[in-house]
Amino acid sequence: MLTIVAPGISSEKEPLQACVYSKHEIEGVWDLLEPFFQRSIDVSNGRLTMRWLQQGLLLGAIVAFATYRKDKLEMVLAVEMANYPGMDVARIVAIAGKNLKEASRFLDALETWALSQGAVEIEGFCRPAMVRLARHFGWKPQVLIVTKDLRRRLQ
Repeated sequence: MLTIVAPGISSEKEPLQACVYSKHEIEGVWDLLEPFFQRSIDVSNGRLTMRWLQQGLLLGAIVAFATYRKDKLEMVLAVEMANYPGMDVARIVAIAGKNLKEASRFLDALETWALSQGAVEIEGFCRPAMVRLARHFGWKPQVLIVTKDLRRRLQ
């Protein structure tokens, strides 16, 4: 029997899975998470450090969400709760990986987690390419952060 499959689509492709790492699991999976977080740190302009992320994850102040296929991580997302005077929000502090569009099917789980923590919004600071991607999933840009580096004036 002849079967027609679109190019690039394998009927034997493993499904994408999602997981949330508890603070008790971080030490055991840190070597897997660290390379993903390094990508976010590299573009954070000094706003993130590996030590801060690791400590936050170990203490449970930051939660790691991940997607994987065939026991191989594809995307990692780090979220912390932020308290503003009028509301609590879940803040995405780091995201890196591949197949983010496919991983978006797990957004409901992230939203459910955020609501269970008392958050009324999810926010993230991201580069323009991520903003364009996020728009496709109902996210709206709220503010644009501009910076001017003053470190050279300290020399």
